Amino acid sequence: MASAPQTMRVVPRLALAAAPGLAAGAETEAGSRAGEQDGSGNAHSDTQRALKRVLRSSNAAELAAVHFFQGASCVHRGRPDVEHFAAQEQQAAESVRQLLPKYRVRPSAVQGPLSLASWALGAVAAVAPQRVGLAITGAVGDALTDHYNEQLRRLNEAGAAQQATDVRLVLRQLRDVGRTPEGAPPAPDLVSVLQEGVAAAGFGGGGLADGQSLVAGVTGALREMGLEGTVGAVVKASARVALETASRA
Repeated sequence: MASAPQTMRVVPRLALAAAPGLAAGAETEAGSRAGEQDGSGNAHSDTQRALKRVLRSSNAAELAAVHFFQGASCVHRGRPDVEHFAAQEQQAAESVRQLLPKYRVRPSAVQGPLSLASWALGAVAAVAPQRVGLAITGAVGDALTDHYNEQLRRLNEAGAAQQATDVRLVLRQLRDVGRTPEGAPPAPDLVSVLQEGVAAAGFGGGGLADGQSLVAGVTGALREMGLEGTVGAVVKASARVALETASRA
């Protein structure tokens, strides 16, 4: 946002020569104003950068979701639930895409590989045993909900929520989209599970004994989650990493 034009005061050269203190004061005042303008410009630049990252990652997230359900629909052709989720994500992706030109945001450089991986994951979820497939689909839905909550938080912290109210509204709508099919188990947080496993292992023997305790603790934590929980946790964690990468690339 352009700052208000400043009123320039012209001081005659003779007067400046007669009053060097006035000249020094004028220079100090000009320097102070320039510093304030630079600070304002930097803050504006940081806000715009954060807004672009939020939109770039959200666009990548929705396109990944579109390709995920397209991959599933290639296996489950004509299934009403899969077709519903695929159409729903197409509409959601369009709501983000329309915001990109307004805020001059380019798509992520990793969008292609991310979409391809999402399509393959959707196909795997469709051919996997039912409970594993539900765990994968539920983990994708959980990861997207977490992602949009995180983007809303970043938007607020950057001071862009009031500036880009349309972006905030779209993010809230995307967060609230129902993507989890009935019967899908909640995806555990992989980091938390591993931390619990490490804590349960305990240390103190030193060397090999500590290493064996660590492996045993982590293995026990994964075993307790079961196959579906482990698959869901890994998918959810991988999705988080992929979307964070998409926001930066």
